[in-house]
Amino acid sequence: MSTSLRLLTLFAIQFLIFGMGVSSAEIPPGDQLNVSVTSGTTPVEMTFHFCPSGEVQRGKPQPLPEPTGNPVIDKLKRGALLGFMRGFYMAKTEVSHAQYAAVMSEEAVNTVHNRLVSGESEGLTADYPIRGVTLEEAAEFCRTLQRVQAEQSGNTATIEARKYRLPTHDEWQYACRGVATADEVAEVPHFNSWPELSQMPKDILSDCQDTWTQQLRKTTEFVGTQEECLEVMLNQENPARGVEIFSKFLQAGIGGQRDYATTLTSPRPVGASLPNRWQLQDFHGNVFEWTLVIRNQDEFSAMWDSYLQRGR
Repeated sequence: MSTSLRLLTLFAIQFLIFGMGVSSAEIPPGDQLNVSVTSGTTPVEMTFHFCPSGEVQRGKPQPLPEPTGNPVIDKLKRGALLGFMRGFYMAKTEVSHAQYAAVMSEEAVNTVHNRLVSGESEGLTADYPIRGVTLEEAAEFCRTLQRVQAEQSGNTATIEARKYRLPTHDEWQYACRGVATADEVAEVPHFNSWPELSQMPKDILSDCQDTWTQQLRKTTEFVGTQEECLEVMLNQENPARGVEIFSKFLQAGIGGQRDYATTLTSPRPVGASLPNRWQLQDFHGNVFEWTLVIRNQDEFSAMWDSYLQRGR
């Protein structure tokens, strides 16, 4: 089994839609939109939440450049780190097996399952994320969902012209952090919230405090910030214990069970993690997700619109 194929078996879908006929200024952050898809006689619901317009800081959160007084230089420096986001609706969770089957058919789900390697049978029931899809299959899912929605509405135009597609990498980062103002990104975790000390196991907290006061000889109180926990982790005599400590803080912040000391973690049902500020879940600690990397928004929009016309 090659590395690339192994990664492929973990990919899932999380996609977004645009509300083209509604002013995003009128929609509150996290606004919920429910979409029903009927498979036979069984309706399957998909939930989306609104991500407002704002700025995304690309890559690792960091303080933005201080103004130099030269507006041209300032714009270039800031622009290199930032991207502007128009408001959009993002799927609340990764796409589940039930949702994938409702749109694509049970046979399509079996095709994906048959591709998984031996021993990866765990997490293949209705409420788990569909994994093992190719990028083409993920795009086909979006296109089919759009066609099914149009057919169910009798092809009647509505106030929202919904366009389903995979998110770009910038959109994924933006929705993951749930922060619309780029200057605030470096001040908060890029997921949910950092946990309080009261949420941590006593043995973890004791090791942190001992390392802080005895080994690092800090005179300030250990309050458990990300920076303090990272410093404690890097100064453990046993590196495995350091990773375990940091994992516990990450698990409490995300609300998941992923052990960051190993990559051999079984998938979990969709919606198992804590929601972020915009009520979105599952960005960390479950399975990888497909995103698109683009350099020109206009070319990307034209390409995707052309793709949606295929097969009509």
